[in-house]
Amino acid sequence: MNATGHMVLAQIAWDNMSSQTRSRVTQLLKDPNNPNAGLPTEANDDDMPDAADWMDDFKSVARKEHLPDDEGRYHFDDTPVGDSQYFPRDRSADTGVTYFNQQVGVLQNSSSSQDQCAEALRDILHLCGDIGAQPLHCVSRFNAEHPSGDKGGNDFKISWGGTGRYDTDLHALWDEGGAHASPRDPSKAVGLFPYVKRPMTDESRQFVENIASKLEHQYPSQQYTTQQLNDQNPQDWVDTLSQQADQVAYQGVNEGDQLSPDSPYRATVEKTMGSNVALAGYRLANLLNGMFDGSSAQAAAR
Repeated sequence: MNATGHMVLAQIAWDNMSSQTRSRVTQLLKDPNNPNAGLPTEANDDDMPDAADWMDDFKSVARKEHLPDDEGRYHFDDTPVGDSQYFPRDRSADTGVTYFNQQVGVLQNSSSSQDQCAEALRDILHLCGDIGAQPLHCVSRFNAEHPSGDKGGNDFKISWGGTGRYDTDLHALWDEGGAHASPRDPSKAVGLFPYVKRPMTDESRQFVENIASKLEHQYPSQQYTTQQLNDQNPQDWVDTLSQQADQVAYQGVNEGDQLSPDSPYRATVEKTMGSNVALAGYRLANLLNGMFDGSSAQAAAR
């Protein structure tokens, strides 16, 4: 997902966390000051929504500084979909699923240092979005046009009105959370997760909080099953989202399409991503509550 989507997901989790869990999370995010290589990023250390973008922030800084990003391959899990005759025979074991489980283990290990826990928390916050909510982070589509895979829709080129540098493909549209026609100007689209200023200002924080609150009311925890809310197995998430990618994301759209602001497909993306992000936020709250205050109770929407 994009930065705003990750922040909204983290805000939903924050809204559903106990005071004890919030205190421990804030404590960890204050220490250390920009983990890993110590590179400065846009993520504020003690702000959970901003910290949820740390993995992407670090990736961007590492690229600019020509430094290795050892975590880069963990943002996705490319389950093959499409034409099975092109599926790869061997898949790397280093995926977002394995890395997520490793980072949960770091937080649960009483021997882990404060610095290790601080970085593990940041990674968990981010991966709950990438492999827990965005279906195109969980697949690569193989067919005659893309016999080596389409990189989760990154090579599936469409025009959907995005103005960002990389807003030219299906993956980017799902990162943006789809879009709907602007009430003020029907010829323009409004994304579910539009860009907000970072590091977060009071205004951008309020903007993120408003989107999170809207999704919590539109998709309350009560509409999901207890099993869905308490499922902390990232492989289950990837399995569900890869099916969603195959059955929803790649249906009703063709490469080269130009999607209008009122396109039914864009509305489908927005609805699907809204529900996915809400569910992932509730799951994240349950995960952290279980770790930090022993509570495994189902998260309740505000």
